[in-house]
Amino acid sequence: MMPYVIRDKLFLVLVALLCITLLSWLLISSVNLEEKSLGVMILLLAFFKVRLIAIHFMETAKAQRLVRIAFETWGVVVGGMIIFGYLMG
Repeated sequence: MMPYVIRDKLFLVLVALLCITLLSWLLISSVNLEEKSLGVMILLLAFFKVRLIAIHFMETAKAQRLVRIAFETWGVVVGGMIIFGYLMG
């Protein structure tokens, strides 16, 4: 049973999401970086998690090419705007 669970793609994505969450927590709790740099790293990890969820659990990977391009473009534009606003604020 266990080898089948490990080979399951969605299970691996779930483990990756958990690892990214733990990495975010570790960055906040133990890394001594400038506040803005740490904030940008956390935001980038959050946007990567959004992308993983949309591609694997909402199945945008199997969607038409135009939908996939629209989602990827939305992610880059909105992510960039939020990070830009965070750095300017």
